[in-house]
Amino acid sequence: MLTELVTRLIATPTEPVLLAAASAHLQSGAGEALFDALLDAHGGDARATMTTLEKMFDARPAVAGYLMARLLYVASGQKHHSVYDAIGLWMDDCADPTLAAALTRLADEGVRPLLADQCRAWAEHITARALGE
Repeated sequence: MLTELVTRLIATPTEPVLLAAASAHLQSGAGEALFDALLDAHGGDARATMTTLEKMFDARPAVAGYLMARLLYVASGQKHHSVYDAIGLWMDDCADPTLAAALTRLADEGVRPLLADQCRAWAEHITARALGE
């Protein structure tokens, strides 16, 4: 089921029904499994994964941003500095409180401490932008 969802998301990354299903995975605590399936479907390539996430960002920032945050370490490990930097730019430009909540949830999921700190910092920045600060 997860593989089918990911395959369909890659084909149509802005489809509301698919993004709602992806969001439900995140809400249920299965975000890591969704991310792993997405990365696997792209052959482990951070750049290809990022391309899909960028396409879905405007339609569902909480889903795309959560998955982008998980991609951060993969991009770093693969030395894809452009992907690593792009993730920060997407986060810095967003003012959607649902993304802030998703990043806070990710930080609380027991990820690496540096990623948790980064997610919390992004969430604070996004919240401030949403409030016009």
